[in-house]
Amino acid sequence: YGLSWGVLAAGLVQLAIVWVAVRHAGISIGFRRPRMTPAVKRLLILALPAAITGGITQINQLIGTAIASAQNSAVSSLAYADRIYQLPLGVVGVAVAIVLLPELSRALKSGNLIEAANLQNRSVEFTLFLTLPAAAALWVMSEPIVRLVYERGAFAANGSTPTVAAILAIFGLGLPAFVLIKAFTPGYFAREDTRTPMIFAAISVAVNVTTALTLFPRMGAPGIAVASAVAGWVNAVMLLGVLIRRGHWGRDVPLMKRIPRLVLSAIVMGAALYFAEHWFAVRLGPGSPLVVKATTLLSLVAGGALLYFITAFATGGADFGMIRRNVKRGSGKSAPPIAKTDLDE
Repeated sequence: YGLSWGVLAAGLVQLAIVWVAVRHAGISIGFRRPRMTPAVKRLLILALPAAITGGITQINQLIGTAIASAQNSAVSSLAYADRIYQLPLGVVGVAVAIVLLPELSRALKSGNLIEAANLQNRSVEFTLFLTLPAAAALWVMSEPIVRLVYERGAFAANGSTPTVAAILAIFGLGLPAFVLIKAFTPGYFAREDTRTPMIFAAISVAVNVTTALTLFPRMGAPGIAVASAVAGWVNAVMLLGVLIRRGHWGRDVPLMKRIPRLVLSAIVMGAALYFAEHWFAVRLGPGSPLVVKATTLLSLVAGGALLYFITAFATGGADFGMIRRNVKRGSGKSAPPIAKTDLDE
């Protein structure tokens, strides 16, 4: 119960912080009797499909939990892995969606299609820049991460580490897809199209259910993780494909050049972490003290991140201009406009 009260208290503190920030911005918030005006009706029509789309991750998790309940400890294994996986997904994915939607809406309302295209492409660029190394780390270092975070007490006695680590590694493969979904969806919402993402979300649920029911009898809980990752990639591909077909996503040569270089940088980092994990296997093993495991794992992750950044900048997968634009955009400052030639070079 203590953890539940802590979550409630944290939510109230967060509400208070946002309330104070809104008041300082000069926005007055009060309670009024709701009226069903045409604008409110339009809002509700758009909001319902958007709410369904936004909750699709929870729907997939609920379905996965229901299927996993047929096997002992499968539900808890999925939950343990999901808690770690939600950290990069929540930090990067939610931030990108929150920042991109209002800016994209403003660009489209003003008729600035070039700026809208640049916003989408640069957001995908920055999203991949952050999520590809996270995915590689979750794939390669899943067992040391699970061992550090969970392996003590009853968890260690049950021998749950290999199963949870396998699920976490599979979730890592789906991480770029789920973050890209949050980068692609504003391209629809900004154009007041909430129905198409809802349809794609429903299709991804069907894919998730079918794949999970097929793989779970053979693979157990990791099969549900595979189903979730496959459903995420199907959703992301459909969102991107329709944006391109409708002409809402232009050809962007800088993005096409950077994606394989970022992938290469993540592979280099992943390979280095793989060999480093085996080199420091004793320090990361179950018999090692907690402090030793923590310092070793954090050192390896920091070294891997440094190697990734060096490789990304050396190969041209990233540059300081890309980071500066996205940091300014996230802090609420207007980023410098990107020239039209960036779309064609």
